[in-house]
Amino acid sequence: MTEYELADLAISRQLEINEVASNFQAIIDARGALTQQFMTVLFAYLAAAHFIGASLNRKQVWIFSTLYFLWQSWTILVFLTRDFAARVTLQRLLELNESSSEVLALTEFMPKMIAIAQPTLMLVALAVSLYFMWDERSSKRE
Repeated sequence: MTEYELADLAISRQLEINEVASNFQAIIDARGALTQQFMTVLFAYLAAAHFIGASLNRKQVWIFSTLYFLWQSWTILVFLTRDFAARVTLQRLLELNESSSEVLALTEFMPKMIAIAQPTLMLVALAVSLYFMWDERSSKRE
């Protein structure tokens, strides 16, 4: 192999690594934006539940809660797809970098743990916020 071919191969490999790393960063940024979106809508719903929950009739609460539930469920599903894409991209990046087996083992465990923990916490927050709306509505009506 000539020096030119070796240099071309090295540059091609580096460009591929940079592209995959850039994709991984974009996916991580998207997950952060989705988390921020989820939390914004969650706190808006909680504020609405606290301040106007008692004055809404049953039909309005059902409509409001259904829209909230659908929006947050969609956000969680998109988050899960981004999480899957992040794990696939990270695996590809590690293969390109030819990392050691210890690093590969750690990167297999941590993303799976985060993939389980964060959506679970989101689902719990969704359920608790819906309960809060119905509790606020019923406690202020009594």
